[in-house]
Amino acid sequence: MLAGGDPTFYGQYLTDNCRVRLFGAPVLDERYEAIQRVAWWETFGSLSASPDLSVLAANLRVWPDHDDWYRVRLSQDGVTEFKLVKVVYTDGSFLIDDVE
Repeated sequence: MLAGGDPTFYGQYLTDNCRVRLFGAPVLDERYEAIQRVAWWETFGSLSASPDLSVLAANLRVWPDHDDWYRVRLSQDGVTEFKLVKVVYTDGSFLIDDVE
């Protein structure tokens, strides 16, 4: 999730429900790549204007919250952000189904 926020790489780990929620379509389209990168980073990344991926990765914490939801903590420069990520097991893979 922190390797540059490239939705074309990470799209394979999203359910169709999550792709529609994030990008407005179940299939990623290269014509909208810049918009998709912004949407991806705003949803899964840090709000920092200058994210340091190595610091974020070192401070990343994930733990179960409830049902299929996991709490994700990102910290950098004294600022901590939390996300809730719903994970489902489908066809032998864990996929992200929703984010709050």
